[in-house]
Amino acid sequence: MRSSGQSPREFDRRVWLAILLIILLGLVACSDKDKKAQKSEPLTMKVEFAGCSNVRQGPICELTSEPKKRRLRIWVKTEPKAALQLLADGKELTHEVHDEQSGRRIKVVVPEGVEGIEIRATLGDRIGGWFLKTVPFAKCSELEDAVALINTGKSAQALGKLNLPETEVEPRCRGRFYGLKARALLNLDRSAEAISSLRKSIELHRQSNNTSQWVLDAAVLVYIYNVITYDIGNSRAVLDSLQPAIDINPEGLPHLAYNRGLLADTTGDLREALRLYIEADRAARRLEMNYVGLLAREQIAIVLYALGRNEEGHRGYESLLATISDDLNNCHRARILSNFAWYGITDDGIDWAVASNGARLKRYDPLPVMKQALEIYRNDCPSRAEEANLLIDFAVYHLKRGQLDDAEQALVQARSRNPQPDALNDTWLLDLDGQLALARGNAKAALKAYDRLGELALPMSEGRLRATLGRANALRALNKIDEAIATYETAELLLEEQMLLVPLSEGRASFLANRDLSATALIDLLVKKGETERAFLVSRAARSRVLRGLQRFEQLSQLSPQAQQIWDRSIANFFKAQHQITTIRAQYAQAARNEQAALDQSFRLQEQLARRALDQAYAAISSPRSQTDYRRPKTGELFLLYHPTKDGTWGFADDGKRVLARRLEAVVPEADPRLLSDTLLTPFADHIETASRLHLMVPGKLWQVDFHALPWKKGVLIEQLTVVYALDSGSAESTPDKQKQMKKALIALDPRGDLSQAYGSGDNLVRRITTNGYAAVRLLRQNEITRSALVRALVDSNLFHYGGHAEHHGREGWESRLLLCNDQSLSIADILALPRVPEQVVLAACESGQAASTTKAQTLGLGQAFVTAGAGQVIAASRPISDILATQLSGMLYNKPFIDAAAALRSAQRSLLTEKNNPDWAAFRALGP
Repeated sequence: MRSSGQSPREFDRRVWLAILLIILLGLVACSDKDKKAQKSEPLTMKVEFAGCSNVRQGPICELTSEPKKRRLRIWVKTEPKAALQLLADGKELTHEVHDEQSGRRIKVVVPEGVEGIEIRATLGDRIGGWFLKTVPFAKCSELEDAVALINTGKSAQALGKLNLPETEVEPRCRGRFYGLKARALLNLDRSAEAISSLRKSIELHRQSNNTSQWVLDAAVLVYIYNVITYDIGNSRAVLDSLQPAIDINPEGLPHLAYNRGLLADTTGDLREALRLYIEADRAARRLEMNYVGLLAREQIAIVLYALGRNEEGHRGYESLLATISDDLNNCHRARILSNFAWYGITDDGIDWAVASNGARLKRYDPLPVMKQALEIYRNDCPSRAEEANLLIDFAVYHLKRGQLDDAEQALVQARSRNPQPDALNDTWLLDLDGQLALARGNAKAALKAYDRLGELALPMSEGRLRATLGRANALRALNKIDEAIATYETAELLLEEQMLLVPLSEGRASFLANRDLSATALIDLLVKKGETERAFLVSRAARSRVLRGLQRFEQLSQLSPQAQQIWDRSIANFFKAQHQITTIRAQYAQAARNEQAALDQSFRLQEQLARRALDQAYAAISSPRSQTDYRRPKTGELFLLYHPTKDGTWGFADDGKRVLARRLEAVVPEADPRLLSDTLLTPFADHIETASRLHLMVPGKLWQVDFHALPWKKGVLIEQLTVVYALDSGSAESTPDKQKQMKKALIALDPRGDLSQAYGSGDNLVRRITTNGYAAVRLLRQNEITRSALVRALVDSNLFHYGGHAEHHGREGWESRLLLCNDQSLSIADILALPRVPEQVVLAACESGQAASTTKAQTLGLGQAFVTAGAGQVIAASRPISDILATQLSGMLYNKPFIDAAAALRSAQRSLLTEKNNPDWAAFRALGP
């Protein structure tokens, strides 16, 4: 029955309106419910903590009853605006909060009797939480006497206290029992028994989830494997097995990173070691684990020096000395001071007149620091051996400054303080005897000292290298030129050998600083004898040695698991053989005459084992290139090489027919271009006039000179011939015949989205490249240019054109990168790790071809990395450039078929020469192998 005044249509409309209203209300409710659910998503929290006496799975924090040992440090990373609340058994607890490394560090004293600590984070109606159960720490009373004895150096007595059956030790204390026993055994030089005991302790800790002792005992075991038994494979396995303990107990993070760094350092992977030491320092700072952080920062400074980054290493030590606490052990303080002083003595290879940022630097005088360390070793931390070691440093210091009497007095004192020096100090004493004799003009005495050093120095060691170099210097002083040349050549071979082992040997900084001493002396003698071609090859080998060493550093961080095992095993065997040689030498001095023949045979056997181990290590990475592998110029090509010396520069010109050598005056790269041209080019004018292509091999200090833009005749050099800045890496430059088969091009434009006005859509560039020799052209723009997409595309391309931004960082350029989208980047390490790179590369980006100019040797930039990885030709900018220049030159490169990048660049630059709005046309260079 219908209501009065209501038509059927009106009824239907009202029903449908009601239904629609219900639906809409339901949607709103759902929407509100979704928003509420979205707002109620828990806050993510990352929490690390330290300060427990012990940590077990849960995590469960064991705390002693001593108030000073109930202070926890907790680091929390969550939303920056989130409010944090700290509760103890549900009640708010007074605490300190400090900002630390994108998080907040909380310091709190936990009252006795508290059963749990809770952290709540709130942001609006979003909540996050973290809980740590706290229980009393249960001591192992039956082990306390042994702990006290070990801490006071009475390990034999401690071992007596621990000489009881395992069954007499409470089950929860048995892991601690074996760990203490291992430390006592280790202090008594019983390392094999210590290893067995530590393996038991670690297994017991693992079973009981006692993560604190698990991590600490593992660190001791790793130390034994690294330093005593040279068992690198087992060391790595122990560290790899620690992750479950770290997941429960974040206090182990700094320890794990630090010990991984030591392992990388031991095996020669200095860049990975540096990364891990920095990681350890950051983790230690977050949790105020000051001593572990101190150890990590000390190693960071040492590795920076070993990598030739002396300026950064110096700043690291300065910072370290400024921040060490007053309660630091005096012996450790003296060690830091003496190491800092040593690096101050031996950093002569780096020009400290100008820092990498252009600031003027004051040369550091290490003498006051050395005196401070000596005072500690004589009084607060008496050590005749350390005092003698420091007195050797005094001798080096005085000798470098020509203070011969002071140097001799320091050597006399060093010998009196330690009449039986170890092998390393004995090596230095003999080397300094030889240097002092040479400085006094007594070459015969110097030769005698270096002959003796050669007998004592370990095979394939830095001591053997110094003995050989010193002997060559003495022979030269005696005017025995042919013998000197042969000995310098032996030193060069040893340098090639040391290029692999330098991260593993003593005296790394001095090796890096003096890596070209033998080459420069050898070049001088060969040129004087008229053997300029041999001198030229020596210079090329010395020039490329640094680049090959840098490649090796990178290869070590890219080893496959199988290659890593070969490397670890080989280096461990090398260390073992060297250790046996040292032991045999020590026995030889005390052996009867009839026993010495057997020791001689053992010595030769261990020397062969060391050599074999080194060969196996080389097999894990690329083999070193010999001096015979360097290619000669083709018809029309000219090689120009510049080799810096203390007094000037050697210049070599090779046109394929003969090699010309000229002694050039020292030049300042910032000098007037005409003066630079007269000094560097004019001596080789006849060669330049007959060449059509010039390969320049310039040292780091001359890299900032635009040779191709130097005045020549009535114009500039690039108008005369094509110019390529060659790395002399050994691979072949791309040739026109080879380029005819190249069909695939990759273009990456504007990855950060701020160059759209310069490049537009990129279609014009695609059209030009397609028209001039490349059938398949792929264009990536902005958000498409991710690291993974670029790496995949590069492997399958013949030409790569990048239009974007680049940054040059690091003393030797190793931190340089191409900027990609979403804050991603392509680093030098990424480039060198590519299985294949395009034959031709154009990097239209600021600083993409820049290299360090503060070192003598050629170093790597982004463009150079592509060449090193196998590219035949690379066009890159040596400094910052304008977007206009980058865009204009990019278009000009492809006006003709792009089969010779260097020739295309020359054509483009000759066109730009006539345009007044592009004064910095010379910023771009062609780089080649």
